[in-house]
Amino acid sequence: QSSVDSVVQLIERLDPDIVCLQEFNGRLADRSERFRILSDSYESARFGQTSAPDSLVGASMIILSKYRILRSATVLSPHSAVWADVLIDDDTVRVFNNHLRSTAINADDNDFITSRILSDTAREVKIRSIVSRLRENSELRAYQVDSIAAVIEATRTPRIVCGDFNDTPVSYVYRRMAAGLDDAFSDCGSGYSYTYRGFFNMLRIDFVLTSPEFRAVVYEVPEVTFSDHLPVVV
Repeated sequence: QSSVDSVVQLIERLDPDIVCLQEFNGRLADRSERFRILSDSYESARFGQTSAPDSLVGASMIILSKYRILRSATVLSPHSAVWADVLIDDDTVRVFNNHLRSTAINADDNDFITSRILSDTAREVKIRSIVSRLRENSELRAYQVDSIAAVIEATRTPRIVCGDFNDTPVSYVYRRMAAGLDDAFSDCGSGYSYTYRGFFNMLRIDFVLTSPEFRAVVYEVPEVTFSDHLPVVV
């Protein structure tokens, strides 16, 4: 519950027009008085829910909008890519919210990467396990992004594409997703940016991409401690 309230507090402080949340527990949110009050300021499109009511993993995909939501749909089940059409002035803008397959690297793997405690044999076994999972999940993300990108490319209205891609800007997943779109960080970010609190703070794997009708003028990644991913504000 405290994580939900921390997310709400951040949204209240930033006051964005559109919010895309991944792995957000809608059931816990519904118990939060702060979230219910926040919801009065937004229309919402919610997709899916974890089978475990108190779990914060594998939960809802949510799009919140201060603009009217005309329609919404799932691109790829189980709710790893969704969209909502929002009406901004007289224009319809399609907002894509994505959460692609995880790398399956856990806290134990992170500890291993930063330590030299294991024997050579144990390290080899561990490295093989990590590489195998990275390869398998990279292939799954490639399959996912081909399906998602086809829908994005077929969309004739202005597009905002965002979410947790679980892959870096040098990956096939990013290049496929970003084809014909502008990366907000490339447009107006500066210096070095990361969005994942792990792997030595080296990875930018959460993105906001826009079609040419938009021009990003602000790019920020606020430091938070309630999630392993940092929010991207554009």
